[in-house]
Amino acid sequence: MAFETHLIALTWSSGTYGVASQTTGRIDTLKLQQAGRLADVSEPRSGYHDSAAILSREEFAQLLPAQPGDKTAQWFSDLPREVRFVIVHVAEWES
Repeated sequence: MAFETHLIALTWSSGTYGVASQTTGRIDTLKLQQAGRLADVSEPRSGYHDSAAILSREEFAQLLPAQPGDKTAQWFSDLPREVRFVIVHVAEWES
């Protein structure tokens, strides 16, 4: 089975949440797993394993790849300043 990491950037302004942007990308999910931050969000009886975490903007920045020109790092740097959280959803799918 293959896994894909979905990233959803959430804004928080005047008591209202909004989705600023979403993409698929590469981050250090092993670091999240080792820290116990990924929760099992699998659909019962689906046979697939999904996990997710909600991270502050600052926590998420520590998981970005170090390669210059990385697509995920560019996505993150382009986010508006109102983004306060990033949902990381690691989804298993049949390749």
